[in-house]
Amino acid sequence: QVAEEFLKAHLEWRKKIFPLPMDLVKKEVKKNKYVLYCKDREGRHVVIIRNKIMGKHTYDDILEVNVAMAYLQEYLETIISPTEKISVIFSRHEATIKKNSDLNWVKEVGTMLNNNYPERLHKAHVAPIGILFRSAWKVAQYFFDPETRSKINFHSDISHFQQIVHVSDLPEELGGTSKKELTADEVFKHDIPMNE
Repeated sequence: QVAEEFLKAHLEWRKKIFPLPMDLVKKEVKKNKYVLYCKDREGRHVVIIRNKIMGKHTYDDILEVNVAMAYLQEYLETIISPTEKISVIFSRHEATIKKNSDLNWVKEVGTMLNNNYPERLHKAHVAPIGILFRSAWKVAQYFFDPETRSKINFHSDISHFQQIVHVSDLPEELGGTSKKELTADEVFKHDIPMNE
């Protein structure tokens, strides 16, 4: 019965948000905040989220964030199996609480992923963090369900990312040696059905 209720709610959500407005999708995705970049040490796809270029000042309407995240999830569906999970690196390198924190983003994205793509995440790794971020997380954590919260790991330094991804695959921005550009353009190179 729980599965039936989830499916019903998911289909209702799709009716509301699809077809995705591609002008808004591209407007947000092309800012390269969220980049499908490499694979982790166990072969899972890695999405790098770059907090330093995020914040309320970087979009006009939260809908832009919603449709962009939905598009990225749909793209993942075309390249990995329905049961395959991904790793997320949330980089706070060069980010500040004052400029880049965005509780609305956390609320909207957390709710959307919890309700529609609950099993996609393997682990998320957040670094670097300090006292201010830990304080903010005390509020933000409740936008994620308990299971998702248990998958989010915090680290004091970005050097920990090298334990998740081989240094040769990690971008220079995050302490690796890969010169591959941090760009999300790859997700627009394939035809993805967006009608329903």
